[in-house]
Amino acid sequence: MGSGFEVTCLAWDTLSNDSSHIAVRSRDNIIQVFMLTVASQLQPVFAGHLENSVPKAIAFGDHGSLYVFGLYNGKV
Repeated sequence: MGSGFEVTCLAWDTLSNDSSHIAVRSRDNIIQVFMLTVASQLQPVFAGHLENSVPKAIAFGDHGSLYVFGLYNGKV
């Protein structure tokens, strides 16, 4: 994973029988989403840095949306 910081939360979403999405948040406020294929290969889908927020948890919503829950500011 990118910078090698501690992983602080993880979310999993099954897309179909052939692939799944995995979202990972690390200590440096980077959120990454990967697609895991049936062949067990990880392919990057999205990466972003959150300013002024300390994500506590992440979760997938409807239609592939990703929710990020802030620890101190209470933002989603």
